[in-house]
Amino acid sequence: SEILNILSLYRISHVKAPKEAYQLLRIFQKKLDDLQETRQELDSSINRLNGMISEIKSQFLSTRTERGIHVSFLDILACPDCCGELILSDATIINSQIISGQLQCSCGRLFSIRGGILYDDGLPSMFSNTFFEEQTTLLEDYDPHTIVEVKEDERQLLTQILAGPTPASQTVLESNFRTWFFLLKNIDALRNAGNRYIFAEQYPEVVQYYKAVFDTFDYPHKYMFMACRPECYPIRRHTLDMWIDYMDCIDYSETESRFLPELIHPYLRENAYVHGVTFVSKDTLYFQKLRKLHPELPDNLHSYFYQGNFQIMLKNSGYQMISTKFLREIRKSSVQNGMDVTQSPPYRMLYLAKTVP
Repeated sequence: SEILNILSLYRISHVKAPKEAYQLLRIFQKKLDDLQETRQELDSSINRLNGMISEIKSQFLSTRTERGIHVSFLDILACPDCCGELILSDATIINSQIISGQLQCSCGRLFSIRGGILYDDGLPSMFSNTFFEEQTTLLEDYDPHTIVEVKEDERQLLTQILAGPTPASQTVLESNFRTWFFLLKNIDALRNAGNRYIFAEQYPEVVQYYKAVFDTFDYPHKYMFMACRPECYPIRRHTLDMWIDYMDCIDYSETESRFLPELIHPYLRENAYVHGVTFVSKDTLYFQKLRKLHPELPDNLHSYFYQGNFQIMLKNSGYQMISTKFLREIRKSSVQNGMDVTQSPPYRMLYLAKTVP
């Protein structure tokens, strides 16, 4: 339309008359003002982007303060085989944090500490897990709408934890954080500054990655990263006050065909709380369809997560279910993953439980 106006002025008078010349000047001046305003906006955006790029690069290039295992964790470590004491040797300790060393029991069981991480031997590689795609991010595996829903699940879980008892200090475990790491974003929201946090995962690559992330945040909290299997945690029996199960059960059962709460129970104190979000299905056909897509899944997966079975399995594993809450259906993400669900789509369930004798 602007070009047509200009051509029309030339067609009328070749812009020789004063009125037409003035009108053409107004058109050009307005365009010049618009372009200058656009340039200022672009320059501002370019400067902001340059700053953001520099900030991200500096995070990778800056010297990271390597955190270790605080010496206060030594009082809850024990041999998973005989429950004997683990003796620390050849240790490098900086500011009361163990950076490297060995933990050995008189029965011969040995754990190593490297880079501030406690390692068991013979652990599987993350890249041997068929459910893991090395090149994808969560945004590629899950659409943005699903991410928003997952963050709402997190908010509901955090609200439940904050509504519970808040003693002066607790020892808190989050396990199997391969896909979803609840405390990564929510640790500062928990009220207790005296808490100790244990982050345990059986894949060393996952532990190393998140340990580096936590170190960049320079959290004031005492935390210990362990690359260990749940049945072999070097943790003294009946010492943990809380377990956060953020989709850990389903992830673990998919690859290990075992009920994770049963393995965690020995480490928890009597009346220790479990705050969790899990997966439930009302339709046994869902599991059959899932196994057609992933034949490596265990045959008994439905026995854990069919509606009502999760509560029964918890009770049989030494827990009392206190409350459950429906969070949301996962129909859309199921369809995206090739699962054309029918009238009873699976759903996410928030739950609260505690250990019983």
